[in-house]
Amino acid sequence: MLMTKERLLLSIETIKENIKILKDIEPEDAGAYLQLEHEKHILELLQAEAEERLFVSPVKIGNKVWFIQQDDEDEWYTSEETVIDVSSKGFYYSEFLDGGGAGILELYDEIGETVFLSQEEAEKAIIQLQEKAND
Repeated sequence: MLMTKERLLLSIETIKENIKILKDIEPEDAGAYLQLEHEKHILELLQAEAEERLFVSPVKIGNKVWFIQQDDEDEWYTSEETVIDVSSKGFYYSEFLDGGGAGILELYDEIGETVFLSQEEAEKAIIQLQEKAND
């Protein structure tokens, strides 16, 4: 969940203050050192979010995704694919069993429409499509 700009800036300032305090602690204090590194990391992420550079993908390489498709007789079915790469616009999957080829880009906008993060979600979508067709 993205923060409002005001909360984000306040969080950045709070972390900067924490870093200043932690820098004054004795270097032998391993806990303080780990806390300092953690605060620096969080600051980096918050600054990236404030600058609209932060991207969080709904999938990672190796995840399974399920597509809903129709066969030649207009019967709906699901097909499972494996994510082979991610980008800011979408993810790539390969239709080739050996993983060859550059992969096919699927836009994130399609998640929940034609591609799903679980087989159960895909099967529910098929039921809804079938029910809609029967109305």
